[in-house]
Amino acid sequence: MSNPDRRRAQRVALEQAVSLVPGDDGHEVLAITANLSSAGVLLYADQFLQEGSEVGLIIAVPPIDMEAEGNRLWCFGTVVRVEEKLKKGKFGIAIRFRRLRSTAPGLGYCLTGRHPRSSSNNCDARLGRKAK
Repeated sequence: MSNPDRRRAQRVALEQAVSLVPGDDGHEVLAITANLSSAGVLLYADQFLQEGSEVGLIIAVPPIDMEAEGNRLWCFGTVVRVEEKLKKGKFGIAIRFRRLRSTAPGLGYCLTGRHPRSSSNNCDARLGRKAK
């Protein structure tokens, strides 16, 4: 039996407030992330965004330990799906990333898994996951 989940990358549950900036008109749309991967993000927004819209957002990635500062991912992508039913009055929006930029060296590699020296346990800690 084939797996109906056709996602290209492993998802990490990450619930946090973010601001989306659709297109280039400069207004912000408030949203809450549900999960994140190197391919995209699922979030719930206060405002409807049309499928195909281009958006930018910044996602704060949790620090490894309590004394460290978290890091930010600058994400640019396209709305690929809008859920038909509202969840708690918010629109479910799936965004596929076209570009990701990290403000911390190595963090982008944690999401993509493409760096030969990255420690999966270190990446798990940075993303708030339990080590495997």
